[in-house]
Amino acid sequence: MFKINCYKEKCALVAYYFCGKEKILVKPEEVFGIWKSWWKNDYIGQNHSVYKISNGKLVTNKKENKKDDPMLKEYNKVFQRSYKWITDYVTKHSKEEARENVVKQRVRQLAELKSLAGKKNLKVYMPTRNVKSGYLAHYLLVGENFRKDGNYESLLQYLNNI
Repeated sequence: MFKINCYKEKCALVAYYFCGKEKILVKPEEVFGIWKSWWKNDYIGQNHSVYKISNGKLVTNKKENKKDDPMLKEYNKVFQRSYKWITDYVTKHSKEEARENVVKQRVRQLAELKSLAGKKNLKVYMPTRNVKSGYLAHYLLVGENFRKDGNYESLLQYLNNI
C-alpha cells in the first residue's frame, strides 16, 4: 500500500495555507499543485512524477492511460481523502485555528516520539514550534554520544527499527 510520510501534518499545513484567504475556492488542482511544490517526493512512481490532476482526479502523465492501474487507484483514494479534509477544514476554520491545529498535531507527534524514545533511554526535542507553510516540524533525537534529527516519520521509523 502507498503511504505519504507525515500525512496528517501535511494536510494541516496545506489547510493552514488556504485558511484566511478571502474569496478563494479551493480546487483540486490548487491543492495538488501546492502539495507537489512543497513535497516533491509524494505522488511519485518509479523516480518520476507519473500523476497529474484532470477533472478533480489523479490521472497518469503517460499517453497510454491505464484505467486498471492499482497504484493510481491508491494515489487517488489518498488524494481525494486529503482534498475533502482540507476543503472542509478551510470552510470552517480561521487562519489562527489552522495554525493551532498544526501546532497540536506536532505536539501529538512529539509526545509519541518521546514515548518511544524513553523506552530506549533517548530524548526527543522539537527545537522550534514556528509554523511556516510547506515546512514539516523538525525533531532532535538525543542520547549519550548520539544525535539524530529529522521529521516525525523518519524518527518514528528509526525508533521502531532500533
